[in-house]
Amino acid sequence: MKESTHLRPREKIVQQAVHALSDNELLQVIIGSGAAQFPVRYIARRVQSVLKEGIPSIQTLRQVNGVGEALATRLVAVFEMASRLSRITSEQHSSVSFPYIEVEYFDFSNRQLTIFRFDRNEPNSLLTRNICKQALLTAASRLSVGLYYSQAPSLSALDDLCFIRELHTAAELFGVSVNSVHRQWGTYRKELL
Repeated sequence: MKESTHLRPREKIVQQAVHALSDNELLQVIIGSGAAQFPVRYIARRVQSVLKEGIPSIQTLRQVNGVGEALATRLVAVFEMASRLSRITSEQHSSVSFPYIEVEYFDFSNRQLTIFRFDRNEPNSLLTRNICKQALLTAASRLSVGLYYSQAPSLSALDDLCFIRELHTAAELFGVSVNSVHRQWGTYRKELL
């Protein structure tokens, strides 16, 4: 008997992780199950097309075949929770203190981007260690680094260049490439790599 390699969305979460799911598969997990004439894949596709118009109302969702009041209210609650979490995340990002370093970690095998911020006032060696540690934890193959200041930096460009050289060398040891580096304050931006 031949084993099927196709995984259902719930199985995919367990075996691979939630970030491996497409938007449609995530909706299938949230929806749960369909009906004989309206399978969960069909309902998820229809809800996904409704989402292109923005966050739908319960009445709009009820117009989708296979979506009753219970499912419509569950979906609206999930969309509201996602919206609230998004606001919390953006508030956390807006309360950052300067100067800081923002590192984008790219994991191409899982199509994932993770962003971390680090305090630029820490010593270069500690920053390098922490950034490389996160690269390993996120399985990143590539980094993009931004050094952000609220005004013209008090740290010299030479100090930033020494830090970037140290980071570049350390990252290469772990098989991670530093893709781009820039230094920014106000509207001024200078590419360093």
